[in-house]
Amino acid sequence: MLFLDEPTVRLDPQTRALMWEDVLRMRAEEGVTIFLTTHVVDEAEHADRIAVIDRGTIVALDTPDALKHQAGQDSVELRTADDGVAADRLAASGFDVHRNGEALVVFTDDGEARVPELITAVGVPVRKVHVHRPTLDDVFLHYTGRQIREDHGERAPSGRSRHCVAPPPPPRT
Repeated sequence: MLFLDEPTVRLDPQTRALMWEDVLRMRAEEGVTIFLTTHVVDEAEHADRIAVIDRGTIVALDTPDALKHQAGQDSVELRTADDGVAADRLAASGFDVHRNGEALVVFTDDGEARVPELITAVGVPVRKVHVHRPTLDDVFLHYTGRQIREDHGERAPSGRSRHCVAPPPPPRT
């Protein structure tokens, strides 16, 4: 079992990549269980399970993909020649559409696969399309809150900061 607490703090990108190659190789070749705490949430992407801890309490525990799915749907941002017409047509086609500044945002499962259908539904020229899938950062924000807290990033009462933790996988049978 290998415990890593903020292992890449102050590492340059090349050294960080090499360190992760070695850690993932040990896990794959030697069956080493890795227990990781990190504020760099994307480092937990290869974990079997992730626990999101907020103020000393586990607020979410699942696989990275399951947590991302729980955090919300994909968002597809569209900029069109006529956003008013496009919004009306998307809504009439049953899409969950919202205005966001100079763009329309549609929330849907599997946004990339739905792009052709969205473009057809808008009925006006599309100038830009951007698909955003939930990330582990989105997961962390989803479960811990989307606004800066009163403590402004100060340490939690236990003396530890909030972490995204990748606990060991369940025992092999």
